[in-house]
Amino acid sequence: MIRTAEDLLRQIELGEDSRLEFKEAFFRKGRVDAPSREVVADELAAFGPPPPSAPSE
Repeated sequence: MIRTAEDLLRQIELGEDSRLEFKEAFFRKGRVDAPSREVVADELAAFGPPPPSAPSE
């Protein structure tokens, strides 16, 4: 669990894991310019539950 600034810095140094992931965003004229909505949606969908299976006949 990240409780202190030192804990956070240590986690950043270790890189990405299943509990923590950092993203970079670019702004232009006060709005998010990158990443696009589609890119973010694709990444979030990858963490979601699998789609329900079709009912068997």
